[in-house]
Amino acid sequence: MIEVNEQLAYIKHFLKKEKPSIADVVECYLTAADLYLQLEDADKVIECLTATEKPMFSYNNGVLFGEYTPQQIDPNSILNEMNANLYRYEQLSVEQLEAMRNSGTYITPTEESKSDSGEYKLTDETFDISAEDRDRINRMYIGAYTLLDDQRKIMYYALELQKSKEPSMVELGWYTEARAMRDLNLDGWQDQYGSVIKKLRNNILKDPTDINAMILRVRCLIDTEQFDEVER
Repeated sequence: MIEVNEQLAYIKHFLKKEKPSIADVVECYLTAADLYLQLEDADKVIECLTATEKPMFSYNNGVLFGEYTPQQIDPNSILNEMNANLYRYEQLSVEQLEAMRNSGTYITPTEESKSDSGEYKLTDETFDISAEDRDRINRMYIGAYTLLDDQRKIMYYALELQKSKEPSMVELGWYTEARAMRDLNLDGWQDQYGSVIKKLRNNILKDPTDINAMILRVRCLIDTEQFDEVER
């Protein structure tokens, strides 16, 4: 795992010493989450994935590469930030205020206001996580909560995977939901497996090259102890 730790060290160095774009920051958090998953550090995986949802806040507060922890949030610091924002608004020109009112967006008034300490900060810019990265996030959440044996969270992200536009992700979501229901011993888990097996079989008939569906169908049959069907 030395190589994994070296990669994590590089990511932290990049975030701390370079001036990444918001897209760079998101990719760093996603890559770090994947590396922590390899290390089976579920809490760190979840921290990195959570950071991708609010990348500007996460980066500017040093998540992953700094000393930030959620417990360190101080009401006084929040109040100071509110006062600082109020001061910044007072410095805006009439034109900027009018533009802000019309668009409903936050305006950073000056370059100097990004950071009183001179440190590089991300500015308020929109960033939409791609469908592909959303799939990555949901899969890694499933991996992290599998390590924590939190079946309800696993089921939640399995349902999220089923919203994917990628057929293989949808299939994985079907299987993961059924397995979580079994592990929770929920009513109807056997029927759920039966439904998933049927849907996977239909996908295989439509596309005989769908290896993902074949593998997941075999897993379903093993989970439900239908060993005779596996051999066919």
